[in-house]
This record gives sequence, C-alpha cells and structure tokens, in this order.
Amino acid sequence: MKKTVTLLALVFTAYLQVMAQPAPGPRDIVFICDVTVKDTTEPYFEFTWVKDRFAVQYEFYRRRLDQSSSAWELLSTADTNETIYRDKAIERGIGYEYQMLKKCERPDLSMKYVATNYCATGLGIPPTSIRQKAVLVLIDETVNPHITNELTEWQQNVQKEGWQVVKQLVPRTEEFSKQGVQNIKNIIQNSVMANRKITTVFLVGRIAVPYSGNIRPDGHPDHQGAWSADVYYADTNGKWTDATINTDNNPNIGGQAPSREQNKNVPDDGKFDQSSLPSDIDLAVGRIDFYNLPAFFDKDKHKSMLESEIALLKRYFEKNKNFRTGAFTPSRRALIDDNFGAYGEYFAATAWNGFSTLLGAKNVSAQKWFPTLNTEDYLFAYGCGAGWYTSVGGVSNIEGFVSNKTNAVHTMLFGSYLGDWDSENNVVRGSLGSEGKNLTCNWSGRPHWFYHQLSVGKTIGEIALLSINNLGAENEYIPSIIYNTSYPNGVVYAIGFRGVHNGLQGDPTLQMEQNIGGTALLPPQPPTNPIVTTALTHKHITWDKSPDGEGYMIYRTSSTLPKASYSLITTEPITELFYNDSVTDNKTYKYAIQAIKLRKSNLATYYLGSDTVMRRAPVTSVNEESITEFSVSPNPAQTYTEIDCGFISAMATVTITNSNGETVREFALNGSNTIRWNLDDVANNPMPSGLYFIRIKSDDVTKTMGITVIR
Repeated sequence: MKKTVTLLALVFTAYLQVMAQPAPGPRDIVFICDVTVKDTTEPYFEFTWVKDRFAVQYEFYRRRLDQSSSAWELLSTADTNETIYRDKAIERGIGYEYQMLKKCERPDLSMKYVATNYCATGLGIPPTSIRQKAVLVLIDETVNPHITNELTEWQQNVQKEGWQVVKQLVPRTEEFSKQGVQNIKNIIQNSVMANRKITTVFLVGRIAVPYSGNIRPDGHPDHQGAWSADVYYADTNGKWTDATINTDNNPNIGGQAPSREQNKNVPDDGKFDQSSLPSDIDLAVGRIDFYNLPAFFDKDKHKSMLESEIALLKRYFEKNKNFRTGAFTPSRRALIDDNFGAYGEYFAATAWNGFSTLLGAKNVSAQKWFPTLNTEDYLFAYGCGAGWYTSVGGVSNIEGFVSNKTNAVHTMLFGSYLGDWDSENNVVRGSLGSEGKNLTCNWSGRPHWFYHQLSVGKTIGEIALLSINNLGAENEYIPSIIYNTSYPNGVVYAIGFRGVHNGLQGDPTLQMEQNIGGTALLPPQPPTNPIVTTALTHKHITWDKSPDGEGYMIYRTSSTLPKASYSLITTEPITELFYNDSVTDNKTYKYAIQAIKLRKSNLATYYLGSDTVMRRAPVTSVNEESITEFSVSPNPAQTYTEIDCGFISAMATVTITNSNGETVREFALNGSNTIRWNLDDVANNPMPSGLYFIRIKSDDVTKTMGITVIR
C-alpha cells in the first residue's frame, strides 16, 4: 500500500510540475537547431537540438535552393528521444534549403503548436548569376555635392565586389508629391529596361516616398490608412491604382480617420489603393534617409537641419566602408531584446530561429539593447516592445540612438507606429544614424522576416525580396502554427504577409559578412580571349587564365532557347584552360566562361563568380563519313597518342592539323595501321596545348577526329 501511495504521489507531483509550466514564449515556440556542415570524403549535414519535453515529433524537409518555389520534400521524422539528424543524401555543387518542424503538445494549456526553422546550405554551390549584377543608385541632388567622396569610395568598394553601379541624381522631395513619386518610378523602370543587370535599387537622401493602402498592421485604429511603401518602386510589372480607397469614409465602416495627414488616402491623390502586393516585387530596394530627424540636430555643430542630415549620411558611409573593408569585423553573435514575450504573435520568434541557425544557438542571447550594444559588438540584434513613432518600449527611444552607439550591423525593430517610417524622429530610420556599426534595419514582427539565406551569400536586399514576397503558404516560409481553442484547425501565427508597408532601411547590397577574419573575399577577375572551335565529336573551348580565379564554370545556350538562358554544363569547377563539350549537332551554340573563387560561411561553401566572357561556336558542315572504327587513345593526351586505323586496307595518309587548319604532321600507312604520334611537329618540336584534328584519307574515304593536347 505504501508503495502505491508513493507512486501516486510521484505521478501527482509530475502532473503539478507540468501544470505549473508557464505559457510558451517566443524562444519556446521555435525550433532552435544547430546545423553543421561535415565536408568529408562522404559529406553530410548534421542537425542537432536540445530535447523538448513537449515535443512529440520532429520533421525535416528539403528542396534545392535554385528551386525555391517547389514543394518541400519530407526527408525524415524523428521521435521525442532523438536530438540529432544527418542528411547524407547530398551532392556537391548543389545548394539546399531545409525546413525543420517541431510538433509540440501542451495539454495543460489545451494547446498544440508546430515550431519551424529554416536554413540554407551546400558544398560548392555555383554562382547564382553568369553576369555582373548592377545596382541603381538614386541620389538626392541637394546632398550629393556634400557626400561626393563618400559615394566614390562606396562605388569603388562595391565594384570590387562584382557590382556594376548606375548612378543618377534626382530632385530632393521633402513632402509627399504625387508627381515626384511617379518621376522616381519612371526613372527606375527606364533604367531597368536599359540595363537588365539591375537587380537592386539604393535610394540615398530624401527621395520621394510612395504611400499605399488602407492598413493598420500595428492594430491601432488611429493609424489606419496609407503607409510609406517603397515596395512600389520594387515592383516592375504590378498594377497599382489610385481610385477606390477613401480614408475619409473609415468611420462609416467601423474605423477611425487617420490621425496623421500622411496616412490619409483619397482617390487621385497619388497614394495607391493596394494594401498588399499586386504582384511579386522584382527589385531589392533599400534607402538611407535622415531627413526630419531633429533629435540629431546639435546647434553647436550644425548650422541647419540639412547640415545635420549630411553629417549622418557621412557617418553612415564611413560605417559602411569600415564594414566592407574589414576595418571592423563584428563578433559572430546576436542579441535579442524582447519586451513582448508571448504577447501577440510571438514577435521575436523568427529572430531566435534565424539568428541561431546562422550563428549557432550558443551565440544568441537575451540582452538589453542598451547599454549592451553601446560597448559590445554583435552581428545581429532584434528589439521589440510597445512602440511609438520615436520609440520602442524597453529598447530605446530616438534620443537613446542619438547618445549611444548601436554596435550591431544588421538589426530589426518592432512595435506600434514606428513601422510607418516616414515620420519625424522615426526610430527605424534614425537607428541607422547612430554611432557604432548599425547598417540595416527593418520592421519585423508583422510579418516576420527570414534571414536564413544570408548563409549562402545572399544580400540583405535579396533577403528583403524573399521576406516581402513571402505569403506564409505551404511551399513558402511560416513562423509557426498554433492549435488552441481559438484555432482548433490551426493557424499560421503571423500578420502582414505581402503588406505594402514592408521595406528595408539601409544599403541593400550588403551581405551578412563582407569579410572573413578581416579579409574581404572579392570575386575574381574574368578570363579573357575565349575561342570556340567545332569538331565532329565536340565543341572545343579555350580561354586565357584569370589572374586570381581558382577555377572555371562553363555555361551553354543554343538558338532554341530563350535569350540569355544559359545552363551550367560543368558539374564541378575545372582548373584547365580548355573544355570539350560533347555536342555533335549543328545548332548555334553560345558559351560563357566564368572564373570562380570559393567562399566559406559556417553553413556552406559557395563560389563567387566573375563576369563571364562569351563566344559563339562556329557551325561546321562536314561531308565526311561518320567515325566508326577509327580510334585515338589516350585523348586528351599529354606525351603521346596512338592512332588505330584498323579499318584501312589500302594506301592511306594521316594528316594532323591545328585548330587554324595548319598542317602539323603527316604520316603514310605502309603495312601497319597503328601510328604513334609523340605530339610533335615535323621538326620534333612539342606542340602546345590545344585542339588538333587527325584526318585519315584513303581513296575516296575520309575520316576525322579531334584530339586535345594538354601540357
């Protein structure tokens, strides 16, 4: 009896312990998972995590990184006792994207949830583009003369990173202007049409601000209306209208008239109707805009607000230069200052997920924004709390950013009102004006942003593109799924997907890390002098060495494919200065040769690519019989090759020519049908590397084969 009572007591105690557990917070409702790349003879990716007492199952999904719109493929499930999963079914030269799910049950709270996480990894991931990418920089013509040196240095640095820079001065537009917005849109559209390499737009200074929608993503009725919407500039083909939204009628539909003039939206006022994206955005857009930040004005230093604004621009570009050139390399760690906790949609959830995946769970910690970032440096920081245009509760107000240093490079802030960044002393825009190392900022929480592809060399602008276009659907990125009494069938716990209010503050060309160990790894210079010749059995491509390339990738297209639809035909980089492509038809082929360099992050190895050199392959019409019994071995050859002419029964000649058609050697068959060629000319001089042609002629029969000489 005593034993039974003791057992019941233990069970009851365990039940009380479960019942006493607090509601899960953002860190609890995510799947924090460390990812390790094992680059061994048989490589694999390893996922490890801490056992969760509420977890009932773990699931791992995967897809190719270059097929990001495809469905997630289930790889494996793990039970509650497992804390490790290894994916060994991987291939070098392919980038992968993983979705990790943790399914949990909280019977004490009548709650279930699916925690998610995402990562991007791979070994030897090819460059994402065969051509140099371009950034369009629109510069406020009023501030331009004062930051000429800074812009020149910035341009020189990004050009070293493989960017083509297209600059244009545009009028300063301090107040909302319907015509001003349309002028900027026209400049962007025309620039993209003229230069298809443009993927990114950088707005510097006070550039006209678009507004759109009738929204209140922060939930406040007095803030419903049009919000600042740089996504309008990022969309090259969506339909934007200005005919239906009238915020003067908001009270009639249970709302409230906007308290700020900027948020009012009526037909034909230049502010658009769309509250969500009419189509996927196409361009990565970021801006630095220090207009209307009087908190930074110091009457002892500045003669005017404009002078204060210019000083902040100079400070920003100095920080940018220092980060790009390795003058400072931030510690690989992240800080989270969460003043909401379980309130709302677990706003800090994707910060815990994204930062831990990129940096490792042990390098992410809950800390106060200030004073921590005033003295310590971090790569990432996230702060959220009850907000106002000028403050984030528990994190800082604008005065805090004026008087303190924000020593974190990439930041996210979240709170009410401040996401509408075109406001006086706005804390999102203003945070970039602080001293320290802060270079990017966005409003993340409604919706969540997903940073995981930074690990494979994506820019912060590309992360903005990915996050803003995300719908949170089955084949996309979801923060978490909640099942409770309010949502018995489950709900993706997030608001604001594809909202027009989403935007990036800061330089969109920046990567997670510009330097490794203080050394910038820049793309290699391209190869030169490409030559393509045609043989019966292949196309032979040669080129001159890149001064700093570590290898080469070869791409091909034909006249049957759309313009510039080049496909990678080398599964791994090659180190030789030639390549034989075994195509034998008479299509018009074009080839692109790209020099590459390997870059390593803690989650992947990937190649940086040079701009490519291109050449069309000549088409040769040959009236000779097809090759059957004629053989050459070895081919390619380094010291000699044997030419087996076993099918020849009559007198014959063997002629060897170079790719220019010049005769190198001639042999006569006189009883033996096998000839050894020592890769030399008639004077016994060794022939250089390249493509040669062996032609056998007997009576009216001619046979030809190509051979490659390697020295």
